[in-house]
Amino acid sequence: MLSVLAVTVAVHLRILHSYFRSDDFLHLYELVNRPLFQFLIKPHGGHLFFSWNVVFWLCHELFGVRAAGYFAAIVLNHVVNTWLLFRLVERVSGRPWLAWAAALVWATAPIHGDVLAWYSNHGQVLLATMVLLVLSSLVAAADRDRPVAVGQVVGWLLLLVVASTCYGSGLAFALVFPLLAALLLQAPRAAVMVLATLWVIVPVLFVADHWLWARIGGEGFDVVPSFTPRPSDLGSAASLLLRMLAAGVKVGQADPLFLPWADPEAPVALAAFVALVVAALVAGDRRERRLVVVFLLVALALYGPIAAGRVALARLLVFTGDQAAQARHHYAGPLPLLLASCVALHVLTRGRRVGRVAVAGLVVVLAGGWVWRTRHLDLHETAREETRTTVAAIRDAVAAAPPRADVVLRNRRFQSVGPLAPLVVFPGWAAVFTIFFPENQVDGHRVYFVEPNPAVRAAAAAGVRSATLLIPPPAGAPG
Repeated sequence: MLSVLAVTVAVHLRILHSYFRSDDFLHLYELVNRPLFQFLIKPHGGHLFFSWNVVFWLCHELFGVRAAGYFAAIVLNHVVNTWLLFRLVERVSGRPWLAWAAALVWATAPIHGDVLAWYSNHGQVLLATMVLLVLSSLVAAADRDRPVAVGQVVGWLLLLVVASTCYGSGLAFALVFPLLAALLLQAPRAAVMVLATLWVIVPVLFVADHWLWARIGGEGFDVVPSFTPRPSDLGSAASLLLRMLAAGVKVGQADPLFLPWADPEAPVALAAFVALVVAALVAGDRRERRLVVVFLLVALALYGPIAAGRVALARLLVFTGDQAAQARHHYAGPLPLLLASCVALHVLTRGRRVGRVAVAGLVVVLAGGWVWRTRHLDLHETAREETRTTVAAIRDAVAAAPPRADVVLRNRRFQSVGPLAPLVVFPGWAAVFTIFFPENQVDGHRVYFVEPNPAVRAAAAAGVRSATLLIPPPAGAPG
């Protein structure tokens, strides 16, 4: 197992040189510009992010604006998930070679480079940790063939609440978990009754968090408005879900091999997966069949909210590219699909000596993929350069000012925050200033940014730092 972890670190080591982009800047701005409690409870784009917000805050306390620390944290989390996946596959199959191969394939999947190199994906990486922890514990409890202890059920509840506040799919995973327990546990009635409280806890948590944010957080700080999928979205969501599942099969099983047919639109990868699953359901024993069903339900829970959310958001935004193939949707989702495949492979290779040959061939094939991936990783150098030039321009203006004089700069849009964060949400250079300068006074100079748009100034008035940072143009000045 140590060899898999070492390879995982080596493959993703370049990610430590990545930089912030898009939502990363928005979250950094909100962290320094809002009271801590407001930042921690803030939802974002339909997600509850309390647990991830806590991790973000801890990283900020430890690393400030040194991006390498944040990416070291997310890579370390990925290494932990690789170890958890190995342990879970070994538990469900009893075959170390299969666990080794599965962990290697998933951990080094090329798409994970894009996921891990964008820090705002850390919530989904944390969700994967919760999923693997809870599933491992559930499978272990089922294999003990006796009623589960109350303390363990309470532990599952706590982990599932954490999962639901890491990333939006965690909400669905928590809601489906009582059914998973009913399928796997012996004499599950008492445990399922306790776990069924999630059907109340999770919706109440979701509504309460949004209600509390609306009361104390104010408007204009959630990038994507709250939305509700409509019945008319059902067909589109089902189609997108099917393509996401095919892409999830690709990510976890075909993508690392760089096979030419492995893209989300091609049915071959999904057809091969379905054949494996059907074979396992036919040839497997009771435990193996139930494990396959459980892992398929988890995959639906993790991908379903994403598909529904993207279809609903399509009414508000114009998307570019294939939503099913975008990297940020595929980190936790491929895990249960890979687990189902591992159960099927265990069933189909039972009694056969294929371990060493399969692993040796896998390493040879994967090697080319690792080399290719490390050379084509986007480390967001454009965002790094825009940040550098913006901060340098502010420092130059401060250095050029007479002693103790105020420094007044024209506010500008900061392009690297992306098109979904208008100036009323992320007020350009003024927001960058709050992120990279600890106070509104620098070297004895009070700094201001001239912003002609009154809506932008009004939104900024709610912030701790931005409240006095933006000022209107002088009377008679052009707008």
